[in-house]
Amino acid sequence: MATCAFHHGGVVGAPTHRIRVEKDDPAGVDRPMVCAQCEDAPCITACSEKAIYHTESHGLALDETKCGTCGDCVSACPHDVLCLHPVTGFPLLCDLCGGTPRCVAICPVDALRCVEVE
Repeated sequence: MATCAFHHGGVVGAPTHRIRVEKDDPAGVDRPMVCAQCEDAPCITACSEKAIYHTESHGLALDETKCGTCGDCVSACPHDVLCLHPVTGFPLLCDLCGGTPRCVAICPVDALRCVEVE
């Protein structure tokens, strides 16, 4: 998460990462929650301003000049992964780091992979 926050915001520890960890303490399991990069992304459909779009690397991107920070994209996310930036109010979208996700590259236990879904 620190790598993601630093890459996208230049600050480690800031709540600006695009990946979060869901903890199941009774089971002793931590599960990474990441954007599924839906082909028919509900977040894109929900955006009345047409500010969210797919990038060439199949990640998501935001045109901040169009975004009204309404949060409809967050509500539409079927995986409950999207959230709004705590200062700007813009949605924190996973852009796959331009095609080479840093979270995958740095994960010390190889818990993350980036795969094409057929």
